[in-house]
Amino acid sequence: MATEYRLLSYTASSGAPVAGVLIGERVYEAAKLLGGSDASSVLGLLQAWDTSHPKLEAAATSADPKGGVPLAQVKLLA
Repeated sequence: MATEYRLLSYTASSGAPVAGVLIGERVYEAAKLLGGSDASSVLGLLQAWDTSHPKLEAAATSADPKGGVPLAQVKLLA
């Protein structure tokens, strides 16, 4: 069974909006999780869904549970 994940946009520590992946209660920067593929925005991930979805599933399964940022500490964007 695949690990569940959700896509979201949030404000990075630099103040820039970034695409994120929510795994459990932790948010991971999508570009870092996917190794720099076109993950700068949720829209970019969705436009390349056929290739990004399998990578996201694999990343969600192997993500460090102590990595990322707790969801409560993230400023979510629309």
